Amino acid sequence: MKLTILGSGTSIIKKDRLAPGYLLELNSGESFLFDCGATAAQQFANINFDYSKLDHILISHPHPDHIGGLISLLHGIFLESMYLKYLGKEARGKILFLHGYPGFAKDFNILLKIMAPELLDGSLDFFPIKVIEQRNQKVKYSSFTLITKVVSHVDKYFKSIAFRLEADRKVFVYSGDSRYCEQLIELSKDADLVLSESSS
Repeated sequence: MKLTILGSGTSIIKKDRLAPGYLLELNSGESFLFDCGATAAQQFANINFDYSKLDHILISHPHPDHIGGLISLLHGIFLESMYLKYLGKEARGKILFLHGYPGFAKDFNILLKIMAPELLDGSLDFFPIKVIEQRNQKVKYSSFTLITKVVSHVDKYFKSIAFRLEADRKVFVYSGDSRYCEQLIELSKDADLVLSESSS
């Protein structure tokens, strides 16, 4: 298991603190992007990681510093796939899993309609995307287990989600933004690494 910090900042723009984005790579070769701030996509080029090979993107909540780069990243994967197909080369075909907070599916479709409506046009044969709204659940995949819990952030406006990924005999927990809550403590028990924003 390998973690690369693409950015660890907030919505306050700073030269040395880029927007949140955390790349986790498993020994199996599967890759996970936890949150996707506006600068996350560019950071992939800086670390020489082929973002078009991402397997999972996990969005904790809809504040712009955590979701602001998502459509740009997907649009980049789409364009790259389109050009590769045009050149007669193999384009991305595997499913991209998008895991999000309760209400994420509706928000995601609104963003697509505004920013990249061509991604909704089935005639373009875009690679398949599976959107999964997470709540308090545990799902076992072939090479990892994903456990999620709704955590407290700005509950008046939306639900936030925290993720616990168990793989490679390690446990990684990511919360995005969260105030103190018992759910996060429970999710973090016996973890090897807990990554939690503490901007305030």
